[in-house]
Amino acid sequence: MRRPITSGSWVCHVVVGRIHATMCLDEVLGHVDLAVAGETEVTWPEVLKDTRKGALRDRYNGGFAEMTNVVPARRDLLSQGRVLGAIQTTRRCASPERYADSSHT
Repeated sequence: MRRPITSGSWVCHVVVGRIHATMCLDEVLGHVDLAVAGETEVTWPEVLKDTRKGALRDRYNGGFAEMTNVVPARRDLLSQGRVLGAIQTTRRCASPERYADSSHT
Protein backbone atom coordinates (compact mmCIF):
# COMPACT_ATOMS: atom_id res chain seq x y z
CA MET A 1 0.00 0.00 0.00
CA ARG A 2 1.37 3.41 -0.90
CA ARG A 3 1.70 6.12 1.74
CA PRO A 4 -1.62 7.99 2.23
CA ILE A 5 -1.93 11.76 1.90
CA THR A 6 -1.98 13.46 5.31
CA SER A 7 -2.61 16.98 6.55
CA GLY A 8 -2.86 17.81 10.20
CA SER A 9 -5.13 15.28 11.85
CA TRP A 10 -6.73 13.79 8.73
CA VAL A 11 -5.60 11.05 6.38
CA CYS A 12 -6.76 10.71 2.78
CA HIS A 13 -6.57 7.30 1.11
CA VAL A 14 -6.80 6.97 -2.67
CA VAL A 15 -9.19 4.21 -3.71
CA VAL A 16 -9.98 2.86 -7.18
CA GLY A 17 -12.73 0.43 -8.00
CA ARG A 18 -15.06 -0.95 -10.63
CA ILE A 19 -13.93 -2.15 -14.05
CA HIS A 20 -10.32 -0.93 -14.06
CA ALA A 21 -9.57 -2.35 -10.62
CA THR A 22 -11.31 -5.59 -11.55
CA MET A 23 -9.48 -6.09 -14.85
CA CYS A 24 -6.05 -4.60 -13.99
CA LEU A 25 -5.71 -5.07 -10.23
CA ASP A 26 -1.91 -5.36 -10.09
CA GLU A 27 -1.51 -2.27 -12.27
CA VAL A 28 -3.73 -0.01 -10.18
CA LEU A 29 -2.20 -1.12 -6.88
CA GLY A 30 0.99 0.73 -7.82
CA HIS A 31 -0.91 4.03 -7.92
CA VAL A 32 -3.48 3.89 -5.10
CA ASP A 33 -3.78 2.97 -1.45
CA LEU A 34 -6.33 0.25 -2.10
CA ALA A 35 -8.34 -1.26 -4.92
CA VAL A 36 -11.84 -2.71 -4.86
CA ALA A 37 -12.40 -5.34 -7.53
CA GLY A 38 -15.88 -6.54 -8.42
CA GLU A 39 -19.01 -4.86 -7.11
CA THR A 40 -18.04 -1.97 -4.85
CA GLU A 41 -21.50 -1.71 -3.23
CA VAL A 42 -20.95 -5.10 -1.62
CA THR A 43 -17.51 -4.29 -0.24
CA TRP A 44 -17.70 -0.56 0.62
CA PRO A 45 -19.11 -1.04 4.16
CA GLU A 46 -16.17 -3.35 4.93
CA VAL A 47 -13.68 -0.79 3.55
CA LEU A 48 -15.19 1.91 5.78
CA LYS A 49 -15.13 -0.37 8.83
CA ASP A 50 -11.46 -1.24 8.22
CA THR A 51 -10.68 2.47 7.75
CA ARG A 52 -12.17 3.28 11.15
CA LYS A 53 -10.13 0.47 12.73
CA GLY A 54 -6.93 1.57 10.95
CA ALA A 55 -6.71 -1.87 9.37
CA LEU A 56 -7.04 -1.25 5.62
CA ARG A 57 -5.94 -3.99 3.25
CA ASP A 58 -4.55 -3.11 -0.17
CA ARG A 59 -7.23 -5.08 -2.03
CA TYR A 60 -10.87 -5.98 -1.56
CA ASN A 61 -13.04 -8.16 -3.76
CA GLY A 62 -16.78 -7.62 -3.95
CA GLY A 63 -17.36 -10.38 -6.46
CA PHE A 64 -20.56 -10.21 -8.47
CA ALA A 65 -23.68 -8.68 -6.94
CA GLU A 66 -27.18 -9.88 -7.66
CA MET A 67 -28.69 -6.93 -9.54
CA THR A 68 -31.88 -7.06 -7.47
CA ASN A 69 -29.75 -6.10 -4.43
CA VAL A 70 -28.09 -3.08 -6.08
CA VAL A 71 -29.72 0.27 -5.35
CA PRO A 72 -30.42 2.25 -8.56
CA ALA A 73 -28.46 5.46 -9.13
CA ARG A 74 -30.12 8.63 -7.76
CA ARG A 75 -30.36 10.49 -11.06
CA ASP A 76 -32.74 12.98 -9.43
CA LEU A 77 -29.72 14.43 -7.62
CA LEU A 78 -28.08 15.49 -10.90
CA SER A 79 -28.63 19.02 -12.16
CA GLN A 80 -31.26 19.29 -14.85
CA GLY A 81 -29.02 21.25 -17.23
CA ARG A 82 -26.85 19.61 -19.85
CA VAL A 83 -26.06 16.47 -17.87
CA LEU A 84 -25.91 13.22 -19.80
CA GLY A 85 -25.79 11.12 -16.67
CA ALA A 86 -23.74 8.12 -15.68
CA ILE A 87 -23.26 5.16 -17.97
CA GLN A 88 -22.63 1.78 -16.40
CA THR A 89 -20.77 -0.35 -18.90
CA THR A 90 -20.39 -3.45 -16.77
CA ARG A 91 -23.99 -3.97 -15.74
CA ARG A 92 -27.15 -4.95 -17.50
CA CYS A 93 -29.46 -2.26 -18.78
CA ALA A 94 -31.76 -0.86 -16.11
CA SER A 95 -34.65 -0.50 -18.57
CA PRO A 96 -37.82 -2.36 -17.57
CA GLU A 97 -38.26 -3.43 -21.21
CA ARG A 98 -37.41 -7.09 -21.66
CA TYR A 99 -35.55 -6.52 -24.96
CA ALA A 100 -33.10 -4.17 -23.18
CA ASP A 101 -32.31 -6.61 -20.38
CA SER A 102 -29.08 -8.47 -21.14
CA SER A 103 -29.99 -11.20 -18.65
CA HIS A 104 -32.69 -12.35 -21.12
CA THR A 105 -30.48 -12.46 -24.23
